Amino acid sequence: MKTKPKKTLFKLLTLFLCVIMIVPMTFSCGDKPAKSDDTASAKDGETAAAGDSTEPEITSATTTEPPTTTEPPPTEPPTTKELYVPDANLSYWENIYKELEFNGFKDGVKCFNGEDEAELMKKLSGSNCKKEELDISGQNLPFSAAYKIWTTKDMTNFWDASYGFNLAKDLKIQEGDIIAGVIWLRGRRTGETENYYIDDPVMYHLAVKTPTDWSTESNMQPAGDIEFEGDQWQKVFFTANVMFEEDALKSNNMIFNLYIGWGIQEFDVGGVIAWVFPFTDGNDEAAVNLLY
Repeated sequence: MKTKPKKTLFKLLTLFLCVIMIVPMTFSCGDKPAKSDDTASAKDGETAAAGDSTEPEITSATTTEPPTTTEPPPTEPPTTKELYVPDANLSYWENIYKELEFNGFKDGVKCFNGEDEAELMKKLSGSNCKKEELDISGQNLPFSAAYKIWTTKDMTNFWDASYGFNLAKDLKIQEGDIIAGVIWLRGRRTGETENYYIDDPVMYHLAVKTPTDWSTESNMQPAGDIEFEGDQWQKVFFTANVMFEEDALKSNNMIFNLYIGWGIQEFDVGGVIAWVFPFTDGNDEAAVNLLY
């Protein structure tokens, strides 16, 4: 039969045409179309705009100025205590009394025995210590009389070796009155003992003793055991209070003492003098001014 071959040929031609039409479409769908320049620019602009809206703007750090501080005004240096300038036209005792007045004392009465420096210094006596007069001429010292005192052995108690005397008689004093004066000292250790080496400090102790209670030292200032430093004359001001009871107000029962019983040591002592002042607020304040 001839009709079959014609049909078959027709079918083959039809299939071939379909393939030819489908293949280009397949390649066209598989390739992504290229982006045009305008489209790319638009898309990039949109991305940048989106970035601007979501990313925080980064700025460089700025240096913060430190807070200004107000400097406190400079403080004035502590005031130095004004010192008394001795008057060359006055005697040693007169200058000491003027110096006490300069510190605020008023209405004092001399309470140590002696008409002059030499007589007063001669009246000082020692207990368990030796003494001899010193020649201090030519040393340019403000006082004119001095003695050397020294120990020769250890003492059981430091007060067992002393140098001093009783206050003057018949002074009109009351309990609480203030004794104020000065003593000049120069000390050194001169030997070793069982209890003290040669390089141990030189020691002394000042006191005003009252017979109604020998254990008191009448509020003595400077107080306690004192180390002597250096090898030069030192001017030591002191104060004490009258501690008598009303029925024992006899000034010559009070004793001024310098204790030196710390092994073998010696002191040069000069210029001792003191006055007793009535207790007043002004004299009490002066006692503080004198020592501090």
